[in-house]
Amino acid sequence: MPRTAMVERTRHRYEDIHRLLDEGRTVNGIARHLDLDPRTVDKYKKTPLDDLLASAANRRPNTGISPFKPYLHLRLGQLGSKAVGARLYDELRERGFRGHVRTVERYLARFSIGEAEAVHAPMPSPSTIAAWVTRRRELLTEEEEDQLLRVRLACPDITRACDLTWAFLDITRNLRGILLLEWIHQTV
Repeated sequence: MPRTAMVERTRHRYEDIHRLLDEGRTVNGIARHLDLDPRTVDKYKKTPLDDLLASAANRRPNTGISPFKPYLHLRLGQLGSKAVGARLYDELRERGFRGHVRTVERYLARFSIGEAEAVHAPMPSPSTIAAWVTRRRELLTEEEEDQLLRVRLACPDITRACDLTWAFLDITRNLRGILLLEWIHQTV
């Protein structure tokens, strides 16, 4: 049997659950202790280890949240301590996420203990970024918007430059010259 991360996780989870069962803990108590669904604990309780390992060897880890991590990072930056897993889960569902609310909550919990992964974005050329930023935002394709979002999340300096550029373009395109002095103060 291959020693994949999924197989090892299954083996460790099985050992943890059965150790706690041997201590006399209940399925619900173990579920709370290990932050698992009680049905998962019950499955590990009733299913032989070899069957669980065989199933794990044929599965890949659920990476369904990966494409949504840049969006979560953006929303966490916007919401800060007001970020609520259920709220962000609903937003992700609107964007095509098909995972469980607990997946989102577990990922968000990593931020409070400093274990969240960095978001890595392939870096487009500076001229491409400049073209995206200076183009009317409604003319960007969905893919361009996603790439720009990933770049902004990866680099706070680009984020600031984008925000200042968009504010300046709003002032000039909408003839709001009265706001120019305030914009100049923001650039310093």
